Amino acid sequence: MNLSYLDPKIDLVFKRVFSRASLLLDFLNAVLPLDAPIKSLTYLPAEQAPQVPGMRFSSIVDVKCCDQSGQVFVVEMQMLWTAAYFSRIQFSGDQATVNQLSSDAAYQSLCPVYSVTVLNDVFAKGPGEKDRWLHHYKITRLADHDKVLQGLQFVILELPKFTPKTRVEKQVTALWLRFLRDT
Repeated sequence: MNLSYLDPKIDLVFKRVFSRASLLLDFLNAVLPLDAPIKSLTYLPAEQAPQVPGMRFSSIVDVKCCDQSGQVFVVEMQMLWTAAYFSRIQFSGDQATVNQLSSDAAYQSLCPVYSVTVLNDVFAKGPGEKDRWLHHYKITRLADHDKVLQGLQFVILELPKFTPKTRVEKQVTALWLRFLRDT
């Protein structure tokens, strides 16, 4: 089967490539700023239906899984940036958090959620943004950014801006992002 014509940025191909746990595990470990590497993944339903009747249906995400410690990863491929996309990834990440909690579970049982977007577009423009291809958002205290509320993080990878410079970027991270950008 000749796969050279299949672009991994196309939704169906992206989902197919990352439906293999070994590939997704390698990709997430290469691009995410994690405290410890992911050792195993379990896929979760990609449909994030609301638990409450009448609530907005959040979305069907490209890939959703959890690791050995329960951390949840929502991975999306996005071709174009829109002004509403920040709200969409926030809603999708929130939904992944809410879906962890059954009615009798304690809030302490919630595991962190990483919303990962591979973006084939540029959203961060302006001074200092020209070479910044990885954007990592956390909930922090304004007066002291070292004080972080654990739970929900957003990582956006801008493929058009990715140009490997450091030795690490030229290794595994570069291979994954160049595969996605240049194919």
